[in-house]
Amino acid sequence: MDSLTVDQNERICTLVTQAGQRAKQANQHEFGVFEKGIEDYVTSVDQELDQYLSAGFADLFPQDGIVTEENQASCQAFQACPERLWLIDPIDGTEEFIHKGDGYAVMVGLLERYQPRAGWVYAPERETLYWGGQGWGIVSVGTSGAARAAAAPMSDATLRTVLSTAVGQPRPKALWRCDRTLFAHRSMLFPR
Repeated sequence: MDSLTVDQNERICTLVTQAGQRAKQANQHEFGVFEKGIEDYVTSVDQELDQYLSAGFADLFPQDGIVTEENQASCQAFQACPERLWLIDPIDGTEEFIHKGDGYAVMVGLLERYQPRAGWVYAPERETLYWGGQGWGIVSVGTSGAARAAAAPMSDATLRTVLSTAVGQPRPKALWRCDRTLFAHRSMLFPR
């Protein structure tokens, strides 16, 4: 993908992986659980990782907008019409996380001119990072550190299908929503 350098992608992969490892460590200890809506929960770990990832992406890409699930005020960046917008869910699958399951992940997506361009998903319990985007295909990196292509390079239409879902998708199955944009369906990358 032309809009990111190899170095930037490596730094994103490192940041997302470090956040996932923090989540995995924190899940071995007590943490706060709060209800933010009907059957919609957030943990103190979500909130901590939200701040960590927000700061990391702001350092890497100070000119870009950042919208995160746990900071509702950040949705204003969506309205500001930045050229690039980072969408961050520090822990997708919070209920799995709360119940010590393995079906949670750190997810980050990149929009350019409001079009999906790339995404990074790290499953800490599986120690697997998936990332991909236009012209890249989907790459997975497991515990051995060896990267392997998980899919061939994608067309714009295929990328949009993988990285976004239709408006109206039930909230627990979607990464998150901001201004009628739903992004990255977890089950597409982590089928049971």
